[in-house]
Amino acid sequence: MLACAIVALCCPSTTSAQASFDVVGTVSNGTSGARVPSDLKLQIVAFKDGVVAQSWDGSISDDGTYRVSSVDQVDGASYVVGAVHQDVVYLDFVDTTGNAPEARGNLTIYEAAQTDPGLQFDQSAIMVSQVDSGAHSLEILEVHSVVNPTDRTFAPSTEGPGGAAGLLVFGLPPNSYDLSPSSGLDPDRMVEIGLGFASLNPITPGRTEIAFRYRVPYTESPFTFQRTARYPVTTFRFLSPIGGPPIASDLLTPGSSADIGGRQFTTLTGGPFTSGTAIRVSVSELPLPPTPLGGVPPVAAGAVGGAVGVAIMVLVWRLRTRPSSRLATLSPVENEDLVDQIVQLDLARERGRISETEYARKREELMTAVVASGSPAEGGHSAP
Repeated sequence: MLACAIVALCCPSTTSAQASFDVVGTVSNGTSGARVPSDLKLQIVAFKDGVVAQSWDGSISDDGTYRVSSVDQVDGASYVVGAVHQDVVYLDFVDTTGNAPEARGNLTIYEAAQTDPGLQFDQSAIMVSQVDSGAHSLEILEVHSVVNPTDRTFAPSTEGPGGAAGLLVFGLPPNSYDLSPSSGLDPDRMVEIGLGFASLNPITPGRTEIAFRYRVPYTESPFTFQRTARYPVTTFRFLSPIGGPPIASDLLTPGSSADIGGRQFTTLTGGPFTSGTAIRVSVSELPLPPTPLGGVPPVAAGAVGGAVGVAIMVLVWRLRTRPSSRLATLSPVENEDLVDQIVQLDLARERGRISETEYARKREELMTAVVASGSPAEGGHSAP
C-alpha cells in the first residue's frame, strides 16, 4: 500500500472544484481469516499543496466493493481512499490518471496486535549532519526502515498487554535534546522512556520509514557514540560529511562514499546484527569546549523540541479533525521536488513499473535526502 507519500502539514484550505467523477474500488482485510467490518466507513480525501482540500464519505457493500459518487475534480490534487479500523488509519492512492468518469482506489486493512510481532530493521542509518562548535554539540539524523513481517498491524500501546514489548522503542545518547520527529512519527504519539523515546504510531505489515533528528553534547574528542540494537538489523550505516569529523568503529567497516541531498558522506557499514548488539563509533577532531562541562545543556534526554518538518498523509488524516491551531504549528516540506519523486516512485511500484529491489534502494535514498534537506538547527554550523 502507498500510505508513505510525504506531504506538508498546515491548516486545511478551500479549493474551487470543477468537473466530478466516481471513485470505485474494493476493500479487503489482509489478515488471514479476518473480514472487513460491515460498518466500516470510508472517506475519499483530496490533497492539494500539502493540505486537505475536500473530502467525501462512503460506505461498503456486502461484497466489499464501494462507490463514492460526484467527487469534485480539484485541479492539481492527489486523491486517497482511507478508513479507520481498530483505531488505525489506512490509506491508498486513487488512480485519477486519464480523466476517466471513474477512478479506482483499492484499500487493504489489517487486524491489530498490541505486542511486538517480530519487528526487524532492514536498514538503519545514523548521520552526523551538523557540528555546532559554539554549543559543542552534534546534530544527528537517524533514518530507519522498519519491517513488520506479519499480516497484522502492530498497534503500540502504553496500556496494552505487551508491557515493554507493546512499544516501539528508540534509544538516544545521554543528554540528547531538541528531538525533532520527521517521517513516520507523530509528536502526539511519542513518550519519553529512560534514555530514549517510544512511538505509539501503528506499524502496518511491510516496510515503514521512520526518521528523526536530535542534538547530543560532547565534552571530549574523540566522542564515542554508542547504540545497542533493540531489534535485529540487516544493515547498519554511520555517516559523516566528507571533510567533517572522522569516524571509526571496531564493528563497522569503511564503505563507499554516499551522495545525500547534494552532500558527500563517508560511511561505516555493518550487519546483520542481532538484538542486543552494542555498536560503538568514535567521532574525532571535534572542537573542544573551554571547560569539562561546557556545552552540556540542562535539558532532559528525549525532550521533544521543534516542529515536524515532514510527515505522511496518515498524520494529516488524523490531525484534520483537531483544532486548526494545532495544525498551524506544523512546518512545510523543505524540498517539494524530492517529495514529488517519492510519490512518483510509489506510483511506479504500484503499477508494476519497478522491481521491489530497485524500489527499496531508490526509496531509501530519497527518504534520507528528504530528511537531510531540513534546515539546520538554529545556531548550528555545517561540519567543516
